Amino acid sequence: MKVRFFFILVLHLSSKYDSKIVSTEPFKISTRRNILSPEKVFVFGFFKPSTTSGVADRWYLGIWHHRFPQEVVWVANRDNPMSKPVGTLKILDTNLVLLDQHGTRVWWTNRTSTNLMKSLVTGELLDSGNFVLRYFNNDSSTGCLWQSFDFPTDALVSNMKLGFDAKSNINRVLESWRSSDDPSSGEFTYGVERHELVQSVTRKKGLPTFRSEPWKIKNESGNFTYVTYNITIVLQRRVEAVNLGSKTTTIVETRRSYFTA
Repeated sequence: MKVRFFFILVLHLSSKYDSKIVSTEPFKISTRRNILSPEKVFVFGFFKPSTTSGVADRWYLGIWHHRFPQEVVWVANRDNPMSKPVGTLKILDTNLVLLDQHGTRVWWTNRTSTNLMKSLVTGELLDSGNFVLRYFNNDSSTGCLWQSFDFPTDALVSNMKLGFDAKSNINRVLESWRSSDDPSSGEFTYGVERHELVQSVTRKKGLPTFRSEPWKIKNESGNFTYVTYNITIVLQRRVEAVNLGSKTTTIVETRRSYFTA
């Protein structure tokens, strides 16, 4: 059995498109109406994996690279597919909510409510592939409420972090698709763990199947370079994470890691 994870570096393009939804207006989303990042690098919309004959339609809300639509990097409703690619995105009580054509909630960001009743909340797809919920107060203050980079699926995109953040109590790990045409949660996870030293660990149903050698740190800031990537290890009292950054934004490259169970 082979399990794939994606490591994506992005290419910046030049076209300008609207990329936001706002709390004051529901956004009707379908296969004909998607959300594009400002420079048209990523798309946020409905997709259907390749399926075999006789399998019912399964539609998912996800993010993929505009030039390479087969490279889906994030899936919202991975364990609750829709039968038709028609729905509504709403920002309700500082949460992003996906409703199906009947108004039934399919997926939401499930964040703790915050007293921001007088604030404008927007959802924006960035050129990094990160979908971000932000609030804007009347006093011009702003902040991030939620971002898809904190809840990755099976893809590690440029400038995304992996690892545990005790401040937000979020452990960012990659979780494999169940199969090549089924993005529901699979058996394998890939993450960064710190015991005595930092290691990358692959687990099957929670049990480790592969551990890397301890990562060697070259300088006091915890940075080391591997091939064409800048990998930053953050070793703080409350945060242990890894950040994959590209040395260049002039190429698109997909890294697939295969793990045999």
